[in-house]
Amino acid sequence: MTIVIITEDNKGREPVYTLAKKILSQPNIRIKSDFASKGNLLDPEKAIAKMSPYLRDKDVSKIIVCVDTECTQTSPQKIQDTGRQVAKLISKPPVKYCPVVHALESWLASDPKPITKRLGKIFSLRQDECKPKDFLEQEFKKANKEDSYRYIRENSRIAEEVDITTIEGVNQSFKGFIKALKNP
Repeated sequence: MTIVIITEDNKGREPVYTLAKKILSQPNIRIKSDFASKGNLLDPEKAIAKMSPYLRDKDVSKIIVCVDTECTQTSPQKIQDTGRQVAKLISKPPVKYCPVVHALESWLASDPKPITKRLGKIFSLRQDECKPKDFLEQEFKKANKEDSYRYIRENSRIAEEVDITTIEGVNQSFKGFIKALKNP
């Protein structure tokens, strides 16, 4: 059984893959990660074109599409509406759209311990921070650690260290991701 996770950019692939592996931790489930632009993921025809290789793969049991909301017109509702449109056009495997409110960094920062360790000071992120990557960059600069936060590298490292239960207890969109992974 294989679950395919498609993120809206290449930078989110590895951390989201790492989080999914931690959530499932079952050897009989394979996870493949891929990416496409947000515009392509929010256009049902383009999204289906991106998914087409996986639609033909009999081992793929579901496809999960993760799209950031940030401070844009891309509301969680719009993301879920697109998911419903795509699901109407594809019978198998099931396709689930997961809004990432507000971005991957919101999920990662919902467990402050790994970031606190890197900053050398207590860290917290408001859940309504719509540009969490920018906020993290500012926090690292304030702590004179601007060389430490390279979000492509750091997000992968932080994903390895976060506690899934802590994030799940704080972040509603992460709960949706867990539900999409675990439910058929």
